Amino acid sequence: MNQELFQKKWNQYKEEFFKDSSIYDEKYKWNVLKQVSDKWNWNVDDKITMFKEAFEVKGRNNLWTSINYYPTTMATWFFNDFPDETLAAFENLFDEEADLLTRLNDFKKYFDNQLTLLQAKYPDKKLNYHSQDIRSMSLYLFLQNPSKYSLFKFSFVKIFAEQLGMGFVKKGQNHNYIIYLEILNQIKEIIISDPFIQQYRQNNTENNLYTDESLHLLIQDFMYCSVTYNHTSKKRYWLYSPGESAYKWDEFYDLGIMALGWDELQDLNSYSNGDEINKALYDAYGGNVNKFNATIANDEFINSMSIGDIIIVKKGRKQLVGFGEVGSDYYYDADREDYKHVRKVEWKKKGEWNIDQHMVVKTLTDITGYDSGLDDGKKYYEYLLSMMNNNSTKYENEHIVNLLRYKRQIILQGPPGTGKTREAKLIAKEMLGLKSTDDLKNNEQFKIIQFHPSYTYEDFVRGIVAESKGDKIEYKNDNKILGEFADAAFKNYLDSKKIPEQISKENWVNTQYIKFKESIQKEIETDNEVLIKEGTKPKITFVEDDSLRVNRYSNENDSVLVKDSDIINGYIGLYLSEMTSKIRDNELLSKSARSGMYYLYQNLVEKFKKYLDENNLQYSVTNETERIEKKPYILIIDEINRANLSSVLGELIYALEYRGEEVESMYSVDDSLTKNKLILPPNLYIIGTMNTADRSVGHIDYAIRRRFAFVDVMPEKLQDNDEIYFNTNDFTKISALFNKINVSKEFEIDAVQIGHSYFIVKKEDAIDEVKRNELFKMKMDYEVKPILLEYVRDGILIGIYEEKPIKDYIKSL
Repeated sequence: MNQELFQKKWNQYKEEFFKDSSIYDEKYKWNVLKQVSDKWNWNVDDKITMFKEAFEVKGRNNLWTSINYYPTTMATWFFNDFPDETLAAFENLFDEEADLLTRLNDFKKYFDNQLTLLQAKYPDKKLNYHSQDIRSMSLYLFLQNPSKYSLFKFSFVKIFAEQLGMGFVKKGQNHNYIIYLEILNQIKEIIISDPFIQQYRQNNTENNLYTDESLHLLIQDFMYCSVTYNHTSKKRYWLYSPGESAYKWDEFYDLGIMALGWDELQDLNSYSNGDEINKALYDAYGGNVNKFNATIANDEFINSMSIGDIIIVKKGRKQLVGFGEVGSDYYYDADREDYKHVRKVEWKKKGEWNIDQHMVVKTLTDITGYDSGLDDGKKYYEYLLSMMNNNSTKYENEHIVNLLRYKRQIILQGPPGTGKTREAKLIAKEMLGLKSTDDLKNNEQFKIIQFHPSYTYEDFVRGIVAESKGDKIEYKNDNKILGEFADAAFKNYLDSKKIPEQISKENWVNTQYIKFKESIQKEIETDNEVLIKEGTKPKITFVEDDSLRVNRYSNENDSVLVKDSDIINGYIGLYLSEMTSKIRDNELLSKSARSGMYYLYQNLVEKFKKYLDENNLQYSVTNETERIEKKPYILIIDEINRANLSSVLGELIYALEYRGEEVESMYSVDDSLTKNKLILPPNLYIIGTMNTADRSVGHIDYAIRRRFAFVDVMPEKLQDNDEIYFNTNDFTKISALFNKINVSKEFEIDAVQIGHSYFIVKKEDAIDEVKRNELFKMKMDYEVKPILLEYVRDGILIGIYEEKPIKDYIKSL
């Protein structure tokens, strides 16, 4: 074993394991296996009922169910039609006195044989050909004897063993499982003394998760995540033809899939290696023609391709038709008429782009390592993607997206006209999983603002606002753009950590509270006021959008606003929580609710409860609520350096670095989740843009600079495509001005050179060549030349160019 690589993978896995924002999306396993193992008991009399009920869980069940893999469902079919024989097959599988390989082979043989009888009996039913394989057998063995067995899938174990030089033997799949168990024990010996293990076990106990005393689930998950979420190797890029001359392209695009033919091979999961696939190809299709390319295509399609890889689609040898991102593992779809070997793909773009080079003939080719052949330092896939995306795709700049996920705040910097704001929107689009930047409009997870020199903390974070309430003016602290947006992100972050039952309770209370307010409003319309409690003076006089206005005494002007959220959270804390939380002790309530007026809030909660009791409304547990997904929230700050950042951000300079930690705020906002604190949650991302040529504003100090990552966005020469015309001649001419002679030594050329966006005309705006040239000239005269002349006045551009003072040369353009 490569000890150095193993330790690197293990350290990375440990670092991510307990993070709520972990890139690993596998935590569900501890939850569902806890549910199954609690119900699994092979010693009961009614084993068949136990088996069926054990796999009925809340949450994801893809360990034993997917689009074309459903072994537990198939086992139920066998139990129904062949109960005694199927029970005997399971008893034999669990017989520890017999040889493991024999047990595995016999179990699979039984189900394969009986499947023929089932298919004849139910010809119209979808009965899975590979209903019981080593994956399902490993699940059953693991549930029965977790101290000895573990979950298994050949593809990820094979890759893991190969990466670490563990000499994985390529034999039949069942024998592979025995070798896998040996690897499992080898890894256990290495990690058993790691302090992380004690923390891991404590976490499982405290959170009522699968205890995993043997560590077999942890090791299986470590191996799987090390391969599936592999950071030590880069994303792969594939050139792919969806059928001859791409005749399947429209179908695959609409379905969101890619697929291979060679259907006679059936499920590729049944083959251990390329040699077996090659032999099966000869057996199925005959002939003496070398099957090398077909073997490689099928082998790499199941074993080498990964979720997140990029698929570039070709038609023939000189045309591209689109690209997308792999979204699933391989599966065999027996219900398709043809092309049954399938992966899901999120297609990003569709069209037709002719290229000058001849592409490879093969159906599927890994082109990750290919050079472009243009002597430009780029890879072949970068060249192909740039043809379809005008040199500005997320894939060429995917390191920026990854950097943002890591750092959580970045600044795109460059001279004017390089498309920094557009690039920021493209990054936001990718982070939010949208198809177009147009979809950012009205998206609650996205905001864009522009700073200016007079911008303050009170404009951006929190401040005091005045509200007119009848003949009175009320002043209150309020969240501003960032405070409000951070609150929304933080609420989602907290909700994503809640169990479905807690979400269900909150949804129910919110629904009933709306009805309660409607009833209060009707009473006010009739009686002008509603007494809160018999024998007391406080009364509700007005129903606001998010609160109730209450008069505490006889004086009509002595009123207070009671927030709906305080009544709702107060009710949940008192009546729907496992541990009762009194009004004065409930930290979810505002400072007003927990202060000397707590009795008023108590009475309002009791009035809400009385309404529920009178209408026989009681909360009941429901299984319909799903866990809330954690979402990214993206804030773009355009021209971020035009404001005094130290002043605008205030105490948030600390919060930028220590995400999720509370920071004291100079303003306490009752409406906010964090009250007198400020929190920038881990799912809030900030993208700033900065014009490096603008010297009219102050620089960014070191304290702020080290909390941001800075990314250069430079001018680049574009090409015409289906959306734009590019003024190559003028771009080249203007770019030549920015040289070591004509740019003052006080300035970096890259910081001031005019960007490419000034030389772009949208095709929708240029109906013909005359209009296009007219727009090119207009941009040159009224956008480019004024900036260049300003550069001359500021001493950025100097000297003589083409035998003229540079100012005269610019005017002559």
